[in-house]
This record gives sequence, structure tokens and C-alpha cells, in this order.
Amino acid sequence: MTFLAIDIGNTRLKWAQYSAPRPGAALLKHGAVFLETIDSLAEKDWRTLAAPGSMLGCVVAGEGVKRRVQEQLELWDLEPRWVVSSARACGVVNSYDHPSRLGVDRWVALIGARHRVLAQGAARPVLVVMVGTAVTVDALDAHGRFLGGPPLSAPLVRRVRKPGGLSPVHPPGPEAGSAQTRSSTES
Repeated sequence: MTFLAIDIGNTRLKWAQYSAPRPGAALLKHGAVFLETIDSLAEKDWRTLAAPGSMLGCVVAGEGVKRRVQEQLELWDLEPRWVVSSARACGVVNSYDHPSRLGVDRWVALIGARHRVLAQGAARPVLVVMVGTAVTVDALDAHGRFLGGPPLSAPLVRRVRKPGGLSPVHPPGPEAGSAQTRSSTES
């Protein structure tokens, strides 16, 4: 039976169907929809998918959106499983005082990055950068301990976007553009 992975962010739902629930399994189909359209997943995007044998997802958009997705999953006889951030899992230690406050999308990315590094050889530190509605830069030490890394605010992300590409990041205020804050790629 196939495996369905779901990532529900603040703006979009991303999904992927794999041939099996294991690393390295073949990707069969994938897609992404804006949250405003998730109520039609069973009728549209998922209508032609083979019934998955299992499913695993993460949700940062909240319980209401999660319930709406679970209604769409009723297309199949499937028990949804949802990841939650915890103090430790899969060889990664969450250093937050309150582990559940770490966004589950960041938690899943840290676990995935740790296992990708281990699959390539010796354990080593990892830097995980995620770009979405927010930008996060998180670090793991060689032992799998999450060292932290705050998300960058959405206003900063909007300042960086320009038609045709990205511009160098400059902090707002009078110091913007000074030699100390300019990108090393600027002349």
C-alpha cells in the first residue's frame, strides 16, 4: 500500500504519495493547494490517487484546518497520524523549555535533516533553512541536539522579495546599506 505525507503550512497544504512508508520510496504523485481550496481535495487533487495504506502529516495552520483536511481524508479508510513536537524523537533532542512550542514543521525538518546526514556517513552538525511564510534557520549539533534558531519575521521576508529575484537583506533604519550590513556580493 502507498503512503501519503501531508504538510499543512500557514498558506498552503503540500502532499506527496510514495510507494511505501520508508525513506527512499518512489514518489508517485505530489501537489500543493492553498488552504482556501482544501475542502475540494477529495473531489479534485486526491480523486485519482490509489488508496494510501498509511498517512503522516504535520499541521501549523491550527486545529480547524486540520479537521477540514481530516474530512477530505475520509475518501479512504485511513487513520490519520499527525506529528507533534516533543522533547525527543528519532535521535533528535528538542532544547526548548516547552518542546511543544517548536513548530511541528521545523521539528519534522530537523529530524529529516539529522537522518539524511546519518545516511551519508558520520554524524555532523546540521543547519536547516526553511523558506515559506516565514524563514527559519535552525541548527543541530553532531549529537542531534537542537541548538535553536528564531524564525525571521514575515515583514523582513517581504522586504527581500523583488520582481525577478531577491535583493540583499538590509536591516531597516539608517544603518541600512552601510558597509557592515551590505551583502558580500555587492560591489
